[in-house]
Formats: sequence, structure tokens, C-alpha cells
Amino acid sequence: MLGHDSDDRAEAEVIFQAEMVKLAETVYNLEDYAMILP
Repeated sequence: MLGHDSDDRAEAEVIFQAEMVKLAETVYNLEDYAMILP
């Protein structure tokens, strides 16, 4: 039971990190786009 618990937590951590990377990429792309605008 305890092992399963930590597996879930590790998976949630990986998903969270992936979401943060996606968010960072989106922000980076928006900043790029904002620089192009007059």
C-alpha cells in the first residue's frame, strides 16, 4: 500500500513538472510574439 502511494506521488510530480514546462514554453512563445508586435 505504501509503495503504491509513493508511486502515485511520483507520477503526480512528473505530470506537474510537465505542466510547468508547457506553461513556461507558452509564456516564452507569448513573449516572443509580443516582441514582434509594433
